Amino acid sequence: MSVAIAIESLVKVFGSGQAAARAVDGVSLDIEPGELFFLLGPSGCGKTTLLRMVAGFNDPTSGHIKFGRDGQWKDVTHTPPNKRNTGMVFQSYALWPHMSVEANVAFGLGVRKVPADEKTRRALEALTDVQMQAYAKRKPNQLSGGQQQRVALARALVIRPDVLLLDEPLSNLDAKLRNDLRLEIRRICKDSGLTTIYVTHDQKEALSMADRIALLRDGKVVQLGTPKELYRAPKSRFVAEFLGETNLIEAKIASHIDRDMTLDSQAGTIAARAHDHAPTADGSDVLCSLRPEALRITTDGPAGTLRGTVAESTYMGEIAHHLIDLPGHPGVKVSELNPLGATASHAELKPGDRVGLTIDPADVVVLAHE
Repeated sequence: MSVAIAIESLVKVFGSGQAAARAVDGVSLDIEPGELFFLLGPSGCGKTTLLRMVAGFNDPTSGHIKFGRDGQWKDVTHTPPNKRNTGMVFQSYALWPHMSVEANVAFGLGVRKVPADEKTRRALEALTDVQMQAYAKRKPNQLSGGQQQRVALARALVIRPDVLLLDEPLSNLDAKLRNDLRLEIRRICKDSGLTTIYVTHDQKEALSMADRIALLRDGKVVQLGTPKELYRAPKSRFVAEFLGETNLIEAKIASHIDRDMTLDSQAGTIAARAHDHAPTADGSDVLCSLRPEALRITTDGPAGTLRGTVAESTYMGEIAHHLIDLPGHPGVKVSELNPLGATASHAELKPGDRVGLTIDPADVVVLAHE
């Protein structure tokens, strides 16, 4: 059975006195067995420090880390890294340049005194899992970046760890290779049933791969949930802006009945359906988060349509990006899939054209004004 992880009120302080820096500030997380769990956030938010504490490379200032299996929990807060049975994949690959691919993968098995025949068999099995068995006799410098990353993953998997830890493993690769390896890494993690913690600052990586995401800022978890929950129902301006593009419209709550709200803004009247954490008091100042892909361009829409002027329109084949100037809110971004296709509702847009924007009330995220 896979391992569960409990992180309880974890704190890491570097330095002392006035120079003390609180890199991780009271983080508590429960990670399910077999879950692909992402730590996401901007540089300096504490995600790598948190991962290194789970690995045992950094000792916490306070708090606890526990691994659990079959209802039995073990406190590993101060357990040395080599006693935790975790596999780590680093951003820099960290492969031995003088060793063959096979020898690199088998290195951890040698440390564990695994017999030679079994060591070779398991190393080749791990390379097969990452589709690198044909390169077993090559040296790392004869491989591409993506191939080296696969070898690093095989080396972490071959020891049959209880927990797999990945520290920005795709950040050194080009965009196309990152896209190709995302699904491959997810497949390997899910097929093996490993509990995995994956650190990244790339929101597309997290949205496309994670079971759940903890979004960090200044050492704290600001929101925890599935990719869909974080993207469609952000709890703050920071979350809305960090996870993809959005337009923020200042508004005031004119009225609400249950979850149905009417908002007044300089751009016009906006109908919204409130999420659980949305402010609802009439007269409250709020921010409306409107995703570019949720907005629809129309030449003559129903009452409540936001009306503005085209500032810029960029055709990119399968998608077009528009900037629409609304009263009080210039440069509103609109993304249009299959522009000018059979379902397009308008002719080709030009700067200066008058248009309307509509959006489903369920796609309007109402946030407290910050």
